[in-house]
Amino acid sequence: MTVRDAGWSLLLADEMDDGDWALTESRGVLLNAQLERDGRRFPVVFYDPDRIHNAATIGTASGDPYYRRNVILLPAVTRTAVEAAVEKLGKAGELDWLLS
Repeated sequence: MTVRDAGWSLLLADEMDDGDWALTESRGVLLNAQLERDGRRFPVVFYDPDRIHNAATIGTASGDPYYRRNVILLPAVTRTAVEAAVEKLGKAGELDWLLS
């Protein structure tokens, strides 16, 4: 998926069909995605609010900080929401800080 106006592409580790996206939505997280622009790639993780809360709760239970780089939080992790987020953030220049 490419956001042509902003030059950003969403790259997934594997081809995903409707069943894969349904599983991703039920899990509330999309791992192993990358954003690409001008040949540079950046890892990104998409979470829904419930999943990030659970992950952070488990991650901090031992007293350690919870950290995930390049997190994008969505109401639901669907194909439509992921693609729309990349398009909106790309067009708004919100992803351009990755290039600095």
